[in-house]
Amino acid sequence: METNDERLSLVNIKGGALLEAVDIRLNEIVENLKDPNTTDDKRELTIKIAIKPDPERQFAQVVSSCSCKLAPDKSISTHAAISMSGGKPALFEIRRQEPSIFDASNVTPMGRRNTND
Repeated sequence: METNDERLSLVNIKGGALLEAVDIRLNEIVENLKDPNTTDDKRELTIKIAIKPDPERQFAQVVSSCSCKLAPDKSISTHAAISMSGGKPALFEIRRQEPSIFDASNVTPMGRRNTND
């Protein structure tokens, strides 16, 4: 087993693998932040480093990980009527009637003008 002369730090753990994992998780958080279908809950990035020495305390096992907690998708809600269908209970979505942009009673149909007037 060969020992590296460079002191261990966050930057060089496993040749930079931990920092690469942090970048990947950070990008996931940014994508989640920009998603309009997610809630406005906080996002979290967690870096864990566990160091366990051997019995002689000459070496140590270093295990690192990076994880993130993203905001969940927004709930999608609707209303439904409970009724019967084919002799069995069933749900039927209640859709709101959107108001019309125009008042049809005030619209004059377009057509050819009578030029004989």
